[in-house]
Amino acid sequence: LANPAAGTTEVLDGERTGGGAFVVDRARALDKLMKFMLPSPELFLLPLARVAAASGARTLSLRRDGVDLVVEFDGEPLPAAAVRDPFEAVTAETPDPRLRAWGLAVLTALRGTSRGVRLAGGRPGDLAGAWVRSPEKVDISQKGAEGGTSFRLVGPLWRMPSLAKLKAGLALRAPGF
Repeated sequence: LANPAAGTTEVLDGERTGGGAFVVDRARALDKLMKFMLPSPELFLLPLARVAAASGARTLSLRRDGVDLVVEFDGEPLPAAAVRDPFEAVTAETPDPRLRAWGLAVLTALRGTSRGVRLAGGRPGDLAGAWVRSPEKVDISQKGAEGGTSFRLVGPLWRMPSLAKLKAGLALRAPGF
């Protein structure tokens, strides 16, 4: 083959013997993304706000429930499959841009030490819930969020900013809410 950068212009004859594909180890890819995607775990709110905006949400609420942080929004519900497996769109192509941001929000939240993330959503008749402790540990339930999407960060063990600071930071980066 000709390689002008290396100074060779000789063309070698060859025969194609086959083609192929490679497989990415999903668990390792998710682990790397979780560790290096966003610098701080509380930044999970940014991709989550993108999901809400792309869903046409009129409201996005942040509230504390004990030590948990609960984020809820209305708008077009996420498919139940995205609640059951939030990481599918992170490692595969999807026509719905909300789904990759959804998975990245979960990964970023898991980056900080917490007991996990509870997700709920779906459409009426196809509601889903999931308890995500790591990219490899997702327990699925049939309990969904009627009329919206819910993201509960359960027992974060990292020092989370106050609710007022989280809301102010989100307002700067996602002024629609």
